[in-house]
Amino acid sequence: MKKDEIWEKIKEDGGEVYGQSTLDMFLKTTNNLEPRHYKQLNPEQRSLLLPEVRLRNAETAEDVKRSVREMGSNDRQYMFDRKKMALRHIAGAGNEEALEFLMKDLENSDVPDREENTREDLAMEVMRGAAEFGNKEIIRKYLDKGFKLENSLFYYAAVQGQTELLSWLCQQTKGQLPMAKSLEMAVEGGRIDTIKWIMDNHPDAFSHRLVGLAAQFNRLDSAECLLKNAKLTPEVRKMALDEALLIAAHWGRSKMVEWLLKMGADEFNKALLRTTQFGSEGHIDSARMLIAAGATELESALYITTHSRHPPSRHMRDLLSKEIEERKERKRNAPAKGDQP
Repeated sequence: MKKDEIWEKIKEDGGEVYGQSTLDMFLKTTNNLEPRHYKQLNPEQRSLLLPEVRLRNAETAEDVKRSVREMGSNDRQYMFDRKKMALRHIAGAGNEEALEFLMKDLENSDVPDREENTREDLAMEVMRGAAEFGNKEIIRKYLDKGFKLENSLFYYAAVQGQTELLSWLCQQTKGQLPMAKSLEMAVEGGRIDTIKWIMDNHPDAFSHRLVGLAAQFNRLDSAECLLKNAKLTPEVRKMALDEALLIAAHWGRSKMVEWLLKMGADEFNKALLRTTQFGSEGHIDSARMLIAAGATELESALYITTHSRHPPSRHMRDLLSKEIEERKERKRNAPAKGDQP
């Protein structure tokens, strides 16, 4: 079956759950034969995927040859792309025989976009895979072959929490170190040890906006680590918390909103207007907490909810409408200023 026919068959069998994007993500991330998502596939779908998973786990040249034969596609570009993707996993595992064989195979491939996949490009894929898995020796060998140490290796190491490798990469670099972006990647990945290491050894990499980045990716542990280890003035700390609250509200990160409110963030109204554009459970929970904390611009929030370009949420409208009516009722029943108690 051709690539497009495979995807159409998978969609027929499993609909959106097993659509192309889901399977592409599975193939991109898995490095073993029985991951959680793989178990959900039916036998026919497994038969289509298993050769590629085997290719990514190849240890010898024969393993590579057998897996490629089992994939059974005559589409040269498709096979080139899948082999290139496998480079990262094989490099990360340190299977040098399979890696060298696959590199030579790709270098000799005749595909339409071959000019965009030079020997240097392939070597960078290898080193990125090695960085993801913390394989220093593979990176060292490719550097010894004359390939450049690019900044992306720092980012792949940071997002995967490869702190020891990150330290070693710093020692190999004579120029300016890309630690600000590396710290961002560690925050996104929730890599606490890596965050601490960067902040201890490269304090200039920190920015108060990283707390907002942690909020966007729902990394409460990263946000706590940043505030704990950063030396901030009260003004900058308050700015970081308030900016993060707006971001958390926008993304519906209710646990993050709860934590930020406890830490002293108080941009209640702006955050409420951010979260009421949407209607997920996280957004509704966030709105409820912001109202309880002291948000007052309920009519504006209701207008935004009603006229949002996103699918309207009955639950969000009900929450705001009920709170508006309750506040009006309390105001009507409140004693006038001149009345005696």
